Amino acid sequence: MRKIEGHASGQDRCLIPEAFDNNLDDSPIKVWIKQPTLREKRTLLAASAAGTVKLDAGGNPVIGADGTPEVNVDIETSFGLYEKTIQKFVSRVENYEGPNGAITTASDLIEHGELDILLEAATAILGEDDDIKTKKHSDSMQVKTPALSGTAPSVEQVASQQPETVAQP
Repeated sequence: MRKIEGHASGQDRCLIPEAFDNNLDDSPIKVWIKQPTLREKRTLLAASAAGTVKLDAGGNPVIGADGTPEVNVDIETSFGLYEKTIQKFVSRVENYEGPNGAITTASDLIEHGELDILLEAATAILGEDDDIKTKKHSDSMQVKTPALSGTAPSVEQVASQQPETVAQP
């Protein structure tokens, strides 16, 4: 049976961003996230992806030399996605202050928060860091080595790449 890992949707969870070594602070910034459903994530991502595939005059996707559709990268659209994500799923912020005062709401975070904190929170909400966390988890697990038969195969010495030399000026 396949079990989807992750946080239960609709529940608040606390994110302590690592940007600026915040996670090492005695009173770190805490971003409280109302976990979206997978459908909500897909809806946000789909809305931001609209119009990113390049189209020819006939409205057909432009296909690159590698056989994949060419895309337009729009930074404004990307930031819009992050802001919509923060606005919809950040329920509160703690221990964060800017020049204009305390940053306690999603709107405050969007308007006055540092980009690194905002991006880290949006990435955590959208699950874009799941692959990294999964890889870290996999890398930390012990690899099981199969039992050996007791007989080592013969090994023939093969010349490896020759050392490079640097020409003298």
